[in-house]
Amino acid sequence: VEKPRRRLRPLQFFAGRRLCLLVASSVLAVLIFLVFVGVFAALAMQGERAVSAEAAGGLLRLPLQQERIAGVGMAVHTHGLLSYPSLPLEDLRRVQDVVFKAHGTFFYYRVASVSKRMDGSVQVAAEDGTLLTLTPARLTIEPPYEPARMLPIAEVEGA
Repeated sequence: VEKPRRRLRPLQFFAGRRLCLLVASSVLAVLIFLVFVGVFAALAMQGERAVSAEAAGGLLRLPLQQERIAGVGMAVHTHGLLSYPSLPLEDLRRVQDVVFKAHGTFFYYRVASVSKRMDGSVQVAAEDGTLLTLTPARLTIEPPYEPARMLPIAEVEGA
């Protein structure tokens, strides 16, 4: 007569003292891993250096090693809102955002398109659907689904 085989439990080998050793070694391995992550993060943060920007061209250089270039940035040209109607079309095409302040409120619009009208005004369409119409006398803000607001250009800071 054949004896029935005993079914082995998967973790039967790890019982008592061996189970304690398994848990302790797993916790120790996780702690060692976290210490290595912390050391590498500290080394990465230590590698940061101050850079200085050159006035023209947008070159970033390391302060002590002026011959080494740390990065290159895009040159930015700012124009007041009042000058938009007199700007050439080439400059208006490069407009990326419009920033101004009126009545204590800060306005920032990412530009989707710019068009110059025959009457000399400039219409700026923002990415959120807002239309800005600039004339030498006033600025009209037309947010989508809201009534238009007309502001005299003298009340707009950044013009």
